[in-house]
Amino acid sequence: VPILLEHLGGDDPGLARAAIWVAYHELPGSDVTRLLAEALPGLAREQRLWLAGALCRRADPTALPALLRCVEQGDAELRATVLRMLPYFGARATSALAAAIGAADQSVSRAAENALGATPGPEATVAIVALLTDAEQARRLAGIRLAGVRGLVEARSGLVRSANAADAVERLAALKVLADLASPAEVAPLLDGLARFPDGPTREAVGRALAAACKADPEP
Repeated sequence: VPILLEHLGGDDPGLARAAIWVAYHELPGSDVTRLLAEALPGLAREQRLWLAGALCRRADPTALPALLRCVEQGDAELRATVLRMLPYFGARATSALAAAIGAADQSVSRAAENALGATPGPEATVAIVALLTDAEQARRLAGIRLAGVRGLVEARSGLVRSANAADAVERLAALKVLADLASPAEVAPLLDGLARFPDGPTREAVGRALAAACKADPEP
């Protein structure tokens, strides 16, 4: 391991890549993960990107604190690189992914959104549903998109709330998703929204959502 770390921090990119390959494929174990994670801050930018990716693929929780520091303190490329690969850690990564959605840098925010959408498990579902009630509209819009991508019936109440939003962008985005997810329970609030916002685009979107709601089976 010391020789690998020496090559990681050296001037030869080829040797650095080879060291990362060996560490990932040939040296399992949390002790190795810890040494690699500790080496992250001292590496040149490119080597840090390579090693961060390898540590994510190892999916060893020992590396997670160091990787989360990269998300918090790194440049945009490093943050986005780590965020895209955090789904390897499953539920342990959902809080960090959700927190990064809405970041000022769009590449970071989109990487976090896509990664949260790809993270399996109920924890990710809870995080997505929580986005729908966030104070920031950008995060609510991300929650709407993710609810649609994952087909989350758990998001119906939050989607109905956004479907009644004064902002047309948010309202129409939520109605688009409800056209796939609405159930009979959403008929009344959808009609309320139509009464408040009788403009053409909203009327058409509500019609599609109502059609879906009427075709859906009632919830037990």
